[in-house]
Amino acid sequence: MTFYLEYRKIISEMARYKEEYLDTDRLYKLVGRNIQRLRQQAGMTQEDLAAALFCTQKQISQVEAGRSHPALDFYLRTANIFHVTADYLLKGVVELSDVQLSGTDAERIFIEDIFHAIHRYIEKK
Repeated sequence: MTFYLEYRKIISEMARYKEEYLDTDRLYKLVGRNIQRLRQQAGMTQEDLAAALFCTQKQISQVEAGRSHPALDFYLRTANIFHVTADYLLKGVVELSDVQLSGTDAERIFIEDIFHAIHRYIEKK
């Protein structure tokens, strides 16, 4: 069941990325949500991240809300802190090769097939 829920999350993020990528305001909000999610997964507060990036907690709050548009180096440093690529920070999705799937071989093959089918579907839209 966990396997299925992880995959549903990836699919949901892909669909959201496809919708939001084309609008600049939405893109900043998407990146902000991705930063917030990564920060929370790392167990960091906004203050912790601000200290690591040499900025203020208010700036982190505004970036996470999509209201601030910092320079590119901010995003590169943020990606570096969380050990993700800038592409991951931007999109918030991972390629299947980056996902460590658990479960039986049959489950992995099934999920890979679903992933590729959905990816093709989204690209056609």
